[in-house]
Amino acid sequence: MNFSDEQKNHLINEIQTNALSSLDLELKPIKGASELIKEIFENGFRLALCSSASRQAIFLALRKLEAQEYFEIIVSGDDVQNSKPHPEPYARALEQLQIRADQALAVEDSQSGFQSAIAAKIPTIVVHQNNPYIFKEAS
Repeated sequence: MNFSDEQKNHLINEIQTNALSSLDLELKPIKGASELIKEIFENGFRLALCSSASRQAIFLALRKLEAQEYFEIIVSGDDVQNSKPHPEPYARALEQLQIRADQALAVEDSQSGFQSAIAAKIPTIVVHQNNPYIFKEAS
């Protein structure tokens, strides 16, 4: 069965809408995350968010966290050619913040994100909830 470009786009949009709707229902912020983000911001740190997720999914998550106003820069999967674990998302955030990697600190919860931050030469804190062994390269 061959689909026209219009049919493909319609199907993709429908899938994305359904996925975002499910995400909205299922997304549960980590306890204390909102407060931590606010406190970091209020202590004068600039915040950037690098995610492989779509911009829509990121803004949905930030609304759930009530944290959208704290992030100066957002780099989504929509904004890069090479997603994590490639360093491009972090390199783009550093460029937009106009800082060097040694002036930043990444906080990551995924192996691909950890690899991306390390590849961009950014010191990284790993926050894991399930399997600490996937981050065996962390020191």
